[in-house]
Amino acid sequence: MTRPASRLPFTIATVAALLGVTMVGWASDTPVPVKPFAGPGADGFFWYKDPKPTPPPEEVPEPTPAPVAEAPPPEEPPQASPSPPPGPAPFSSAWIREQLPVYLDRAIDEPTEENVSAYFALQRLTLDRSQKFSEVAQSVVMGQALLDESFRRPLNSFGAMAQARAAERERGRVFGELKTKVGIWYFYRSDCGYCVQQGPILKSLAKDLGFTITAISMDGNPPPSGDFPGFVQDQGQGALLGVQATPALFVVKPETQEVVPISQGLINIGEFMDRAILAAHKSGWISDADYQLTKPISVNGPQIDTPEYFEAMRQLMMLPTEDSTPLQPQNQASLPPG
Repeated sequence: MTRPASRLPFTIATVAALLGVTMVGWASDTPVPVKPFAGPGADGFFWYKDPKPTPPPEEVPEPTPAPVAEAPPPEEPPQASPSPPPGPAPFSSAWIREQLPVYLDRAIDEPTEENVSAYFALQRLTLDRSQKFSEVAQSVVMGQALLDESFRRPLNSFGAMAQARAAERERGRVFGELKTKVGIWYFYRSDCGYCVQQGPILKSLAKDLGFTITAISMDGNPPPSGDFPGFVQDQGQGALLGVQATPALFVVKPETQEVVPISQGLINIGEFMDRAILAAHKSGWISDADYQLTKPISVNGPQIDTPEYFEAMRQLMMLPTEDSTPLQPQNQASLPPG
């Protein structure tokens, strides 16, 4: 490769100058000071040193944003307390029941003319309402045999006595018919004071009405009253029937071997008849019709606890049926009529 001629003389002259200086130094004994290479430092520019590493810039933390104050949640408006249910309408029966003791207490605690007058006014209102109810009730029951108590049993004395005599006759008839169906077991002890009095009562039942009575001794001795010499000893029947006191009476139906307790203790003929008839009715030994005739009340009309009875009561009480509108309670917001 050929270089330009203009630069060649400069290069040769430079090399010769350098060689001449070097050769002069070698020929002389006097050391020639060596000039450093041009440059500010002792090593000159041809000695390269890595620059000191530049420290990385300090990271400036980003300023933390100031916390934003949260707005408080909006206050809920205070809920209105539920209004108390409306009280009874003034002058209604519920209002009278509620206010009458209040008026009375106020009149006693503070007996001013106004307070005492207010109490007597409320009392007068109560009596007037009761009188009106009584008048309407009397007119209602006059046409309703099911509601008229005088129809069931006369309220006057002579009518009540006549009905009682009729019931007594029927009771004697029904009780007399029982003698062909049932007998009487009489448990006693020879040291029983009550048995001394019970024996003659049962003896009259056997003599007058023809009842069969079996006296059963709990201690093996004859009756203390001297009645029923043909007594028998207890063979465990007393314990089986739960006899705890004497005299003890049971009604027995031999046909079905049913035994029904009547009493444990001293009773008279009337009590024995009533209990025996009731036991016979519960056991099905007498009919409902015969049993009702022994009571001193009229039983014409529907019998109690029968479908006819409940239907009549439903109509009178205005109870709803499946195809009717239920009876609505009285509106408390309005005054009751009249």
